[in-house]
Amino acid sequence: MAPGSLYMTRPGAVVFLCVMAMLSIAYGAGATDQAWFSHLSVGGGEISVRVDAADMEVSRAALLNWVRGCACAVSSYYAGFPLLKWNLGLCR
Repeated sequence: MAPGSLYMTRPGAVVFLCVMAMLSIAYGAGATDQAWFSHLSVGGGEISVRVDAADMEVSRAALLNWVRGCACAVSSYYAGFPLLKWNLGLCR
């Protein structure tokens, strides 16, 4: 397998896709031109989070805790985060 490539078993892919689907519905309606960034380290991987709407119905801390919780669940399943670096963008 090539360096940096990702291999997932079918159950692993299902877990990963479920986490991504949950991330896509974690925020409410309405957008602004404001954005914020954050970086999380989980299970040996680094997640760069960019949120393109600052007026979400959930707080920044709650959203980051939720992303961290999902990433920890994936890390627990794989005994480490399956990617070294991941850019996660959330928008409305």
